[in-house]
Amino acid sequence: MHQLIFSSQCKQILAHMTQEQQMQLIDVLGAFDFTKSEQYGKIVRENKVYYRLRWQDFRIYFENDSDNTFHIHYLIPKHTWNDFLFRAKLPFDEEMIEKDNSFWQYLETLKK
Repeated sequence: MHQLIFSSQCKQILAHMTQEQQMQLIDVLGAFDFTKSEQYGKIVRENKVYYRLRWQDFRIYFENDSDNTFHIHYLIPKHTWNDFLFRAKLPFDEEMIEKDNSFWQYLETLKK
């Protein structure tokens, strides 16, 4: 079992899930095994290594500390603009990821 620390973005998503879904997510993350590389993807962004785990209709992006602590940074619905932003290493800020932005809204934030 791992210690799980959720970001504020993840907490917002978790609040909209049923209790059963929340428990399923905890089970998936608790049983995560780094020796099974087919289970996850790896993304390096701003000198941080994020692991990407697919679960139901979500993509989970987290970091692993040496003491088996998972910092879950993002819980993003699959096939969304925000998921693409993160995977493509495009610039964004935390507020942008917390909202369900569109491509056009993203371009507006770049103008500022």
